[in-house]
Amino acid sequence: MYLDSFVDKAAAALSEHEAPVKYLASRGFSVEDAKRWGLGYTWAARVLKATDGDWERLSKETFHFKTLEGRLIIPLRNFSGRVNGIQTRALDKKAYKDHMMSEAKAIGAFFGLREALPHIRSTRRVFVHEGAFNSMAFSRVFPNSVAALTSFLNEPQMEQLKFLADKIIIVFDNDEAGDVGRYKVTKTYGTSGIDFLTVGESDANDCLKMMGPARFDKFIRSRVPTMLQG
Repeated sequence: MYLDSFVDKAAAALSEHEAPVKYLASRGFSVEDAKRWGLGYTWAARVLKATDGDWERLSKETFHFKTLEGRLIIPLRNFSGRVNGIQTRALDKKAYKDHMMSEAKAIGAFFGLREALPHIRSTRRVFVHEGAFNSMAFSRVFPNSVAALTSFLNEPQMEQLKFLADKIIIVFDNDEAGDVGRYKVTKTYGTSGIDFLTVGESDANDCLKMMGPARFDKFIRSRVPTMLQG
């Protein structure tokens, strides 16, 4: 697929640019972390032309891919590891933009699913975060972590998680948006097979930045009840 090629090239180019490397370091992540998760960056976005409706829509949404330039590229992948969507993040302000392919809209999209899948299958548990950076941080301790990219789970996302896991643990931020998200999840899906937890007053990524890896590991384990650890 054309997005796989674009994401791969952006991931290979990230370490060549100072801005995304410094930004990731400010969030507590290294170039090696970026490679593990396939994060990318590009000054000149080139997406191979295709004849499907997704390509046409993506081209229109991004003004012929110009709005993909100069931003962090966060890939979303399906079970087989193929890219079915991307999220971009500005480096100078909190500004995200999601671009979902038709497949992602149909089956639900997550960041980190490919990396987490073996651990989800072995534990039958999945930790669900709002954002990619929280999922990346939390996965240092519990690798069965994914990000929904929003403080809610739509129906395709929930169906996919219930197929993969017996226990879904929602780890939304401890703020107003997270509170609303937890309420909406409960109201929409009930609580059967669903648990909720927070990591304190901050989110997982903030905790990692403040504590460092060693203290973060101990802290996160202390926040997750043994029965949910798998």
